[in-house]
Amino acid sequence: MRTGLWLLIVAALLVAPASAYAPPSPWQLGDPIVLPFKSPDDAPVRSASSGPAHGTALIVGERVHYADAAGRWHAFGIPDARDVGLARLENGGGLVTWGDGRTQFVRTWTHDGVLAPAQAVMPTSDSFTVTLTYDEAGTVVIVAVHPRVVVAVRDPGGAFGAAQDLGPISDEGLFTFFADIKDGAPDLSWEGHRLVRPGPGAAFIRAPLEAPDDTVIAADDSRRVPIGPAVRKACKEGCVYVRLFTWPDGTARLLYRTGREDHDDWRVALPGADGVFDGDRVATRLAATEPVWTARPGVVAFARQAHPGVALVPYGEAPRSKPRVRVLRSHVEGSRLLVYVLCTATCRLSVDGARIYEDGGFSASTAPLRRALEPFEVVRVSLPRPRGGSARLPYTLRDVQGTAKRGALRVRLKR
Repeated sequence: MRTGLWLLIVAALLVAPASAYAPPSPWQLGDPIVLPFKSPDDAPVRSASSGPAHGTALIVGERVHYADAAGRWHAFGIPDARDVGLARLENGGGLVTWGDGRTQFVRTWTHDGVLAPAQAVMPTSDSFTVTLTYDEAGTVVIVAVHPRVVVAVRDPGGAFGAAQDLGPISDEGLFTFFADIKDGAPDLSWEGHRLVRPGPGAAFIRAPLEAPDDTVIAADDSRRVPIGPAVRKACKEGCVYVRLFTWPDGTARLLYRTGREDHDDWRVALPGADGVFDGDRVATRLAATEPVWTARPGVVAFARQAHPGVALVPYGEAPRSKPRVRVLRSHVEGSRLLVYVLCTATCRLSVDGARIYEDGGFSASTAPLRRALEPFEVVRVSLPRPRGGSARLPYTLRDVQGTAKRGALRVRLKR
């Protein structure tokens, strides 16, 4: 009964018809939904994939979790995985790639959840950087770069062909390498080189270099997105994570991250009347989270650790649940007691006689935190070490409406 209830709740967020919802509030994080599968408390959400015709797929630690057309979740392991990535395939299918330092593998599944055996697509080594690019038709390109460029391509409906060695690449070339798919044709460029594959099964050939165009950005599925000045400024040195989410009613959201430490939160841009996406509004400050599509137009959800498990936190609707404080762990460090806590919904937290800092694997800061906490954002409470073997820490908790609640945290002191 409990599993069935969870399936209904998650399905309501991911696949329910848009008419079932009231208009969303566009700039808030809503009530999180904890997904119905277990994962280690320290397993990060490493990658995500989703879309209108595809179930959500997540890489959590060393396991892949994916939902089929009926909303049932499936999982399999990818032990010691590195260089991971997800792609959406034709007919609602999905693909994951991962490496073990010697070989790069792929595994696919259908819209109904049927899982295919793993396939080795190319040899690699610890020195290679592996990237994955795909398009909406189901073309997938996996490239291993440095000290050589090695590429394997899957055409829609088929399997990966034999890997092709395209030659050496320098250290400088590694930082200028770019893989793309244009009208179904894989297109690779780096340091004065450009190679394209003109058709299915063909070899890569040299092509003229193209002038850079900073008015357009490529999303993770190779769709071209026209961008305005705010996005161009943020992505001046490149945005390593770009996600375009669209809905049948024409609603669209562009989510992006620069990958820079000083600007690594997820930001959102909206399309104007001219179709150009612009905006630099922070959607979430937690970099260790992955956006996924939901059935509600304009609402994306961020998949993140829930300590334990994984939760989807909608962005674009008002929260309704009351936050609760949860203690994760504590220890003594010198003369300070450090307590790591989170809120189960958006909150403002103050602890008597203590300072609160960003921490817990999402981010870290030496400045006290003065903003609201996001759902499942881990923070560090620091206060003078109390006497005795336990401590009672009175706190004030406020929800998004400003309603205050007093309580107390109880912790045991550990070195």
